Amino acid sequence: MATTPIYGWPYPVGTDRVMDGDNAIAALAQAIETTLSNVLGAMLPIVKRSTASLATTTVDQVVPGLTATITTAKAGYMVVIVGLDVVFTSGADVGFVDCRPFVDAAGLGGNIAAQQGSTAGGAGRLQLAGVWGLPWSAGTRTLDVRAKKSLAAGTANIGNNTSTMTALFVPGTGGAFLRDEVSALPAAPEAEA
Repeated sequence: MATTPIYGWPYPVGTDRVMDGDNAIAALAQAIETTLSNVLGAMLPIVKRSTASLATTTVDQVVPGLTATITTAKAGYMVVIVGLDVVFTSGADVGFVDCRPFVDAAGLGGNIAAQQGSTAGGAGRLQLAGVWGLPWSAGTRTLDVRAKKSLAAGTANIGNNTSTMTALFVPGTGGAFLRDEVSALPAAPEAEA
């Protein structure tokens, strides 16, 4: 068994027995996994997709499926990208529909919002997108996306299996540069009804 020069990953050589191939592959897989977790930390993205439709109310509600319990060994910076599919059905005006991420049940600032295209409450569909960046402490924390509408009347649903949350953790203080990059992103374009 030999190892690669940079990461020290084991691989079989011509004199190794073929019958030990499963052990060689297992050793290689474990070495790759260890390297990725050490080099990237928890930097691999967590992607969640909505699992059921949410009928919004005037109180923040978790969008089904857009929640993750994340454990990190060190502090860093979390980038959260949210895309929501909002479906308005005919009826009374719902006002604005907005959403934002929550960490350990505390809402983050800077929600994304859309207003129904018709004050008469006509049917329609909108896509909302937003990016948030925040310092992230070590340990286990719960991240979720919540949505609500501003007026009690009317119906606005967050689409099932069409809304997403992506979280990317950057370990250490090096992630601070993301704060500036995320805050410099242009505002999302106006959604069409």
